[in-house]
Amino acid sequence: MEFNNPMSPRRIERLVDELWLSARSHVLEVGCGRGELIRIILSKFGCKAVGIDPDGEALHTAAEKLREYGDDMTLHQCRFDEVDF
Repeated sequence: MEFNNPMSPRRIERLVDELWLSARSHVLEVGCGRGELIRIILSKFGCKAVGIDPDGEALHTAAEKLREYGDDMTLHQCRFDEVDF
């Protein structure tokens, strides 16, 4: 998988291995881009994830890559300061 991240894929994998997540966890990724990190997290933990990013083209790519996760992930095109919790 191609990563759009300053860290190497190997380092990201090692960092994800340190997360204390379970299938009941919910993850928010700010600046999710093309969905590389969300995909790793969903495949490893089977949790739910929400990704936000202002780049519509990147989100389109992420949606295609993450289609298999269906309702377990949601993507939103916006900036973080526009998110209403």
